Amino acid sequence: MSCQTEKPHTERNWSSPNNGFQIRLQVFPRFNGWDYEFESKRRDSEEWNTALVFLYDGFHEMSQDQIKFVDQNTAYIFLGWKIAVTSDAGKSWAEWDGEKDLDGWTCCNYSLIRSVDLDRSGNGRMKLDFYLDEKKKDFLILQTSNYGKNWRKEY
Repeated sequence: MSCQTEKPHTERNWSSPNNGFQIRLQVFPRFNGWDYEFESKRRDSEEWNTALVFLYDGFHEMSQDQIKFVDQNTAYIFLGWKIAVTSDAGKSWAEWDGEKDLDGWTCCNYSLIRSVDLDRSGNGRMKLDFYLDEKKKDFLILQTSNYGKNWRKEY
């Protein structure tokens, strides 16, 4: 549940294919940037659960591919160097944070996560704007087989 008390600058809502759960984005101005707060709510609940919080230096308009419903229970959200995945209609979220989970991460690549593809069986790939070898300039690809709970390098 959000601990914000002031009115958000921006609020957007998305619903799963069968309206089983919703994702809400609220953007709040801060002295040093903008708080992006993503929350989810199941149809049978009035409580919003925190999915992902990200502090952005500037205002960023979300693109449609950054929030995706895979099916009625599975969705993901990514922004900057964070991604959150749910497989239980927003009841819980698995978060990957490049700042903590990526060896060699340096601040602040707001486009670190270039793209994500996740299927309904929990298998997925995440393309990062991060090079294992500066000479080759190959993007780092991470894979998951458990709905984003763990990510590993693709070789």
